[in-house]
Amino acid sequence: MVDETNASWDLWTDSTKGELFTRVVLANVLSEEEASRAATGWGNDRLLEFRDDGRRGYVWLLRWDSADDADQFVQSFDRYLEARGAGPNDCVDSTCFERRRLGPKTSAVLVGRSSFVSNVTVEQKNAKVTVETA
Repeated sequence: MVDETNASWDLWTDSTKGELFTRVVLANVLSEEEASRAATGWGNDRLLEFRDDGRRGYVWLLRWDSADDADQFVQSFDRYLEARGAGPNDCVDSTCFERRRLGPKTSAVLVGRSSFVSNVTVEQKNAKVTVETA
């Protein structure tokens, strides 16, 4: 659920990308074997694209079949960012990344300018995830 009550960023698109997308994104930098392991156990995802005055920001929510699958993704995604010259909460040029663990089987990846990433709230209560942009 996206809370747009006090949002300065507009939700532009909301889509499911799938296990293959997860694997392909990671395989751009990681080995095909590691990307495959990291995408295994994919349960569901939502890629939310936000826009504000021509700028874009993304929140990628991922739900895994098990906590171990979520751990594998998080470890591989951190290596993916490291290979791109960033940490799990870091910026490269004007693109910032933040990886958050919302629960044992849920993770979120935020991508965009620092003004977007630092002002997004992502919370999980039970099985419901809420995203709010400031």
